[in-house]
Amino acid sequence: MFRLNWYANFVNERETTMEHITGDMKVAEVIRRWPKTVDIFLARGCPDMRRGFFNVMARFMNVRLAARMHKLGLESLLDDLNAVARDTTGPA
Repeated sequence: MFRLNWYANFVNERETTMEHITGDMKVAEVIRRWPKTVDIFLARGCPDMRRGFFNVMARFMNVRLAARMHKLGLESLLDDLNAVARDTTGPA
């Protein structure tokens, strides 16, 4: 019984923490999980990471590196991305 409770707590904890976008997350994962976040990247001057070469790069590039490459403030980018993620996954 202890093992089952531990695992259930681990899964619940992971699910709640995964709803928060961090600088270490891959760009492709962010866009896949929260498709509306692509609008934030585009508005900040990033290329469309759903197409072509950039689609491949997004699989390897984390949000922190994308912010650095495009000379964006990481904290403000994360704030905007998380706002969109909350609106997308929040209660209807």
